[in-house]
Amino acid sequence: MKVIPITSAATTELRKQVQAMIATGFPRSRICTEADVNRKFLEQWLAETHVDELTTQRLAAWIEKIEQSRSDRLEPESVETPTSERVAKALAFAHTTPSIAVVYGPAGLGKTIAANRYAQSCDYQSVVHVKASEFCKTPTAVLELITDTLGAFGHSYRVDSLMRTIIREMRAPALVIIDEAQHLAMATLDGLRHLLDEGGIGLALVGNEVVFTQIARGRRAMFAQLESRVGMYLSLTRPEPGDLDAVLASWGVAGREARAVAKQIADAPGSLRVLAHVLRQASLVARAMKRPIDAELMRGALEARGGL
Repeated sequence: MKVIPITSAATTELRKQVQAMIATGFPRSRICTEADVNRKFLEQWLAETHVDELTTQRLAAWIEKIEQSRSDRLEPESVETPTSERVAKALAFAHTTPSIAVVYGPAGLGKTIAANRYAQSCDYQSVVHVKASEFCKTPTAVLELITDTLGAFGHSYRVDSLMRTIIREMRAPALVIIDEAQHLAMATLDGLRHLLDEGGIGLALVGNEVVFTQIARGRRAMFAQLESRVGMYLSLTRPEPGDLDAVLASWGVAGREARAVAKQIADAPGSLRVLAHVLRQASLVARAMKRPIDAELMRGALEARGGL
């Protein structure tokens, strides 16, 4: 049995899990029966008016048992979709040409997952996949991140030295994938082309619409040298029908009504990422109730999440 201190953050997380189960449609009476807890104690535990250790441990063991029973279920992250195949082809183009590929679109379409899968399928010194952020967007920060990923060492205060280290350490044909590229500073975007010019290293810039706007429609004089090296733009706007089919099949979800609910979720902001959260929660309840994931459970999981 999992031992959880009753005054810890783990108890708070456990309470959220149980509350989500209830919101998704799992009867409180069944929780009491299957977890062997008193109904009064359960209500007090949920309301935080009385949190006894025995109730906490039994609920933790119950949730753990459900989690273990669904450990063989395929997660959406491991599913190949038509969109992920399009992303992989764009990355392969930049990798083998070599040139620059710009992959852009809204969140939740699986761009990061596809990029990570592509990088893992290649030698780590041939393809490097890193993620930019508000805290990692300057030339020095990004080049340091790439050298760290390579397991190489350069001089962090010298951008030129970091660039030479990357070119020296990567094996041709090589590709650097910059995820969340919309965070990159203008000087970083312009400077990264030297990986291609000096080292023959392909470059993939993956992010939202801002990436395309900055390069193709931004300050033309500043980015003319970069834009002229772009060999492919891949615009992703929404999930393809095949994406939804692949994700639902991986979770064992069937039926017209369930697909309609899934499509509603996938068409909203957050797209397949939000759908994955909903299916994950619906799966937990489905396993506990020994029933397949259906439209009712998906709606309940969506409501437990707070809607779209």
